[in-house]
Amino acid sequence: MTPHISPNALEKILQYTAIVAKALKDVAATSHIPFLDAVCTVVLTITPLMENIKLQKDRCLRMMEEIHQLLCVLMGLCIYSEDIRSREMLHKIAHFATTLQKFQSCIRELGGLGKFKRFFKQSEITAQLDSCEKELRTASEIFTTCGVGIASTLIEFNVDTEKRHQELLELISSRSDSFDNLSSIRSSLNTSSSSLSLLPASPKVFHGRDSELKDLINSLLVDPARVVILGPGGIGKTTLAMAALHNPEVMEKYVLRHFISCESTSNRSDLVINIGSHLGLEPSPHLSKAIVRHLGECGPCLVVLDNFETPWEHLESRGQVEEFISLLADIPTLALLITMRGAERPGKVKWNRPFLPPLEPLSSSASRQIFIDVADEPRTGTAEESALNDLLDLSDHLPLAVTLMANIASFEGYPDTLARWQIENTSLLSDGHDKESNLEKSITLSLGSQRISSSPHAKNLLALLSLLPDGIMAQDIMASKVPIPDVCRWQSLLVGTSLAYIDVKGRLKTLNPIREYIRRVHPPSPSISKPLRTYFRDLLELWRSNYQCLPGNIIPELVSYLGNINELMLEGLITEETAVLVELGHGIITLDSFSWNMLNGNSPLFQRVPHLIHVTGSAELRWRYAASCLRNPDSFRQLKEDPDVLIQEGAQYFGARNNTIHQGVDFYNAAAEHYLRRHPRFFNLQKAAEFNKLAFTLAESTDDIELQLLSLRTEAIIANRSKNPYWELQIAYKARRIGRFASNHSRLWQLYELAMSNFLVGNIAGAFDFSNEMEELLISSRMESSRDYLHCLYLRAQFHFQKSEYIEGRQLHARIVNETSSKRLPTPPCPFSRQYRHSRRSHAGRS
Repeated sequence: MTPHISPNALEKILQYTAIVAKALKDVAATSHIPFLDAVCTVVLTITPLMENIKLQKDRCLRMMEEIHQLLCVLMGLCIYSEDIRSREMLHKIAHFATTLQKFQSCIRELGGLGKFKRFFKQSEITAQLDSCEKELRTASEIFTTCGVGIASTLIEFNVDTEKRHQELLELISSRSDSFDNLSSIRSSLNTSSSSLSLLPASPKVFHGRDSELKDLINSLLVDPARVVILGPGGIGKTTLAMAALHNPEVMEKYVLRHFISCESTSNRSDLVINIGSHLGLEPSPHLSKAIVRHLGECGPCLVVLDNFETPWEHLESRGQVEEFISLLADIPTLALLITMRGAERPGKVKWNRPFLPPLEPLSSSASRQIFIDVADEPRTGTAEESALNDLLDLSDHLPLAVTLMANIASFEGYPDTLARWQIENTSLLSDGHDKESNLEKSITLSLGSQRISSSPHAKNLLALLSLLPDGIMAQDIMASKVPIPDVCRWQSLLVGTSLAYIDVKGRLKTLNPIREYIRRVHPPSPSISKPLRTYFRDLLELWRSNYQCLPGNIIPELVSYLGNINELMLEGLITEETAVLVELGHGIITLDSFSWNMLNGNSPLFQRVPHLIHVTGSAELRWRYAASCLRNPDSFRQLKEDPDVLIQEGAQYFGARNNTIHQGVDFYNAAAEHYLRRHPRFFNLQKAAEFNKLAFTLAESTDDIELQLLSLRTEAIIANRSKNPYWELQIAYKARRIGRFASNHSRLWQLYELAMSNFLVGNIAGAFDFSNEMEELLISSRMESSRDYLHCLYLRAQFHFQKSEYIEGRQLHARIVNETSSKRLPTPPCPFSRQYRHSRRSHAGRS
């Protein structure tokens, strides 16, 4: 007989579990490991609910003890394991979070039901607990296997909770320096009143730009400041901008200063995403408005847009890019500083006059001083001094070329560097590279240095960086299993030779001129780029499969890497392997889904999918693409086939197969949504209902609750378009019955549907009850600061207005305004409204 757990043991288990969850939540906040925060949030929600349960209490407490063990192992993995960010581990963490949500639903049911209801629902709850217990046991076995190298006590289940907890404290204490560093970083980012902590450091070696720096500072001190730094690649535009950012007068005038690289952007949409991500704004379809609003409310602020030629140089999107920049220029308290190659300035902005002239090469004395600062001063009258003078002439006095050559000379000496230049230059000329600039020759010389040429892994890492305009964390390279051992060693070597640098986010990057040159002359081999492309594609798939349940912090991670993802997928399209092209096609559709749902824009790669379908002949890829086009109005314009014929052909395809249930449900729902399109040629409620019924019937053949609820959401829209609130109310109660143990996101939708449906049929009291239940769920899930919570308040305010309770409604509106962060858009429209609900639900069809 299983022993009874005493009240004292209950308190200790819950206390220790909450402590570990809070500590792990702090680690999640600093390490940005996707889904880890979701795990901790759900656990912290469960612990107070445990005290209210009466039925199967001992069993639930034993499950809580197992959860404590799993949290301890996860903490150990975060400290010691290099694989914590691998796609396999992230998938396991996401699955663990989903299991915890199921367990949370069970605990809520056990604590909220009366004796009578508990009696009739006991078998249902027991079955759900059986499922959760099995999944927890599986998770325990998996994480225990992964944590074999961690302190033994943490991975043993049958030990005292207190002993395991003490072992964890000792483990954290042994790595306290690492955690202190993480905490200090998080504290500085969250509490600093300026953006200094997010700025690149002031240049340590800076000569020959005194006059240009003085003119730039004077321009920035004028209101309004609108300045462009022009010049060729490698001339020092970025360095000049960074020097101005750290000038005391500029710092005093602009408390907030932002340095934003535009290397990974290619159009207006990319630019908006990039700026919004840097400012910490939530991804949304109206991000540009949020950016303007945020910058307009933050007081005097300086924004530097570096390498702005990247989004501006594309003629087809130049007008939109300039239009967005003009919106920023209209903010009176914002100073705008742009660096870009060439001699042209963007239009639609009144730039400060007199214009700063394009930067020119350094003087001989300034170039010499850079050499001396980096490589030491040569002895007078020696071969070293003569060699230095020759190297200065060969550098064309371009700051980047001077810096690269000085780094080589610091290790090889001036004479040897000059001799190797002459040898390399002769070889380049004989190979037909006579048109290469001296900057490119300087890069070639750096690549041929003994330190780099004897380190093929460093060259491979540099080649990989040529595809990564966003840069990349060393942990992500290791997690992706790119065949470059000891990444941190080669990272240090590239940084030490000035071929790469670490940006303010801790990412390894290389300057644009170097990146372009390396990509042209030493591109990465498929064996190097493919693992990273697969890693990012799997991150997108993790977002897709957990979108409805666990958005976690994977969204900002993906947004910040969009430039890399696009470049890697483009590079992969040159392959002729059918299997690889099919994978790329699916990856592009998921990327397009992410862009559409999170950012309200299609991926430019989506238009390449029809060609991939043609060359691969993949039926699965064809029907997934078809569903995306049927659902998304922007993608629908690309569809070449007649939609009615396509839908009938698709129905025949999925009707003859039983192994494509999820894709079949998706296609049928997409067809139903197509017939709900507000266009007289397509709108057909009868056909929409027929295909939705096919979708739900197919979903019912599985035990996937979320899949069934997706079909019910489509049916709710059909009912709404039919202007039949009683039908919609019936659907809402059906969803409530089916989705009792669904994810929190689905439960919130059910409660919204119940509240609105009751409101539409005139049951205002019922509408208030369900909106209150929505608020309770959001509070218990620690989502009081979320947009969903603010929208719940907005919904209740509308109910008050309907009852002519204007004071209560206005009080809720005032509360919404007070609690709305400047980093979010204003609250309406409600995220559970039909328009929003259609957008959120549609993601699955693009999965």
